[in-house]
Amino acid sequence: MTRAGVYLSLPFCPSHCAYCSNPAARFSAEKGEAYLLRLLRELETAAPDWAAHTVDTVYIGGGTPTLFAPEQIRRLLEGVARHLNLAADAEITSEANPESVTPTSTAGLIAAGVNRISIGAQSFQERHLLALGRIHTPERVATAVQIARDAGFSNLSLDLIFSLPDQRPEEWADDLSRLIDLRPDHVSAYGLAIENGTPLWVQVQTGKVRVPDAEGYDALYSAAVERLAAAGYRRYEVSNFARPGFECRHNLGYWRGGDYLGLGAGAASHRDGYRYGQMDDVNAYLKQPPGFQPSTHAERLTPRQRAHERAIFGLRTAEGIDLNDIQAATGIDLAAIAAVELERLVASGLITGDGERFRPTPRGFLFGDSVGAALAHLPDE
Repeated sequence: MTRAGVYLSLPFCPSHCAYCSNPAARFSAEKGEAYLLRLLRELETAAPDWAAHTVDTVYIGGGTPTLFAPEQIRRLLEGVARHLNLAADAEITSEANPESVTPTSTAGLIAAGVNRISIGAQSFQERHLLALGRIHTPERVATAVQIARDAGFSNLSLDLIFSLPDQRPEEWADDLSRLIDLRPDHVSAYGLAIENGTPLWVQVQTGKVRVPDAEGYDALYSAAVERLAAAGYRRYEVSNFARPGFECRHNLGYWRGGDYLGLGAGAASHRDGYRYGQMDDVNAYLKQPPGFQPSTHAERLTPRQRAHERAIFGLRTAEGIDLNDIQAATGIDLAAIAAVELERLVASGLITGDGERFRPTPRGFLFGDSVGAALAHLPDE
């Protein structure tokens, strides 16, 4: 059977972060239950089209999924197991914010079948948490990690954000030290994206805050790579680091061009070159008829588009790309079509390769957008 991942969108938050463009809704018990029932119905309707797939990863994202009661998460995962071919060794992840990690919530997640938890620390600096609109304290992150470990989570990830407004290098160094001291199994270190229309975007546009320039961004990123490598974390994707064996299998499925089923408001799906998704607005999603109805942003990718995307995403990872594998999956011979672009990327020191397999260099990781841009607009013929 073909393998696939499942993404379960639970887009509810107790408050809205200043940097986030995700249209998450305010949570209430009534709305949460109505949403869960709608999502389970969507799952049931979608399942027949995925009968030929083995689901080997499930990712519960948001929002703040742990706003839902453990019993609701259990019902959701039971629905996945009932309607889809869920692998016995599936990686099942739930996101969580530090303030929502409690002995009750983590024990409930374990009992429901969740075996991986991803906690959004984002920063260990009080002033940056306040500027981002986060409601936890730096100390609450360590408490959350201990609670999750005590509950039985042996696969734990922490998120950090860098290139924050007015961030000083010594603050980022402190963030990395405090994170490493907590010994997570996986680390995601993301450069802050200033999303159009967010409160933070307005502050940047009006000059109320400044974010590091390109040189400052590069210095912060390089510091993370160096510190995390020294602590035993291997960079396996531009923004993701893991101890050996703890790479996020769900995200690797995206980067390798695999199939995935997204359920819930704002979720996207991909199967056999067909990509589609649900509307973002939670209230509009709840008003939809019971059947699974992809929104208007559906598209059939051409073989060449699929080949391009596999190359672009693959070159964000340490394993890189194998042009023979891409040709077998899409029928497109990138070795011929993209030969000039690949040679230029090699000559510029952004990738290394032998004609069939290519990988990003350390410089290529730093300038990943340049690699993607070089491969994004190849001629159709």
